Amino acid sequence: GAGIKRVAQASSINAIGVTWNLTDFEPAYFPVDEAQGYKTTDPYSLSKHLGEEVGYYYWRRDGISGTALRMPAVHPADYYQSEQYKSARDSITAFLDEFRQLPKDEHKRLLALTRDRVLAFRQARGLEFATMQEKPTPQALGDITDMLWESYLWYRFMLWALLDVRDAAQAFAKSLTADYDGFHPLFINDTGNFAEYDAAILAGLFYPDVPIRTGELTGAQALISTKKAEALIGFKPEYSVVQG
Repeated sequence: GAGIKRVAQASSINAIGVTWNLTDFEPAYFPVDEAQGYKTTDPYSLSKHLGEEVGYYYWRRDGISGTALRMPAVHPADYYQSEQYKSARDSITAFLDEFRQLPKDEHKRLLALTRDRVLAFRQARGLEFATMQEKPTPQALGDITDMLWESYLWYRFMLWALLDVRDAAQAFAKSLTADYDGFHPLFINDTGNFAEYDAAILAGLFYPDVPIRTGELTGAQALISTKKAEALIGFKPEYSVVQG
């Protein structure tokens, strides 16, 4: 053969079935890690899952070690300082502050209503390219904010995750040079969440039935753990939204 002994492939957080799912996504626990299973219900997520299976295949067949880097949306180097990011973050923060103050019954009602509408939209293939070209994304109902619709439709399914392109690059480099054997899917993402919001509160608001591992969601950290990537290849984000 070509003598290849190491591969680093671009996988995605969607390998487990999140952003584009036709059905709901609820992890077994927080923070999400590589021990959680697959629940893919859309073509893109399935393609990423199958790509990881190819990586396992070549390890079994030819002893080619490698990683599948499960990245979220990757942003350019100056994104966290951009007005686009700051405006989105501030809008989300203001919404979350308001939403968390609602009475418990009202919070539960609005969340259930939004969940039903989001799942109906997803199951009707509302996020497929052809459908999105034909008609705009529905807006929220009169008694809920647009931010609740947007937060549930997008951010909740994306696990509020993000990644600086420079940290994506270092993950690929370290995957090719670190000392390990075997094939390993790895979550590669920022140490913080997109909203720069208290992670335990964020999880409690949008995933009220999902348990949080004791002491493992603190501050504005990500809802996805990168501990395995740190242990295996030495990955640690250098350009996090929660630094500085």
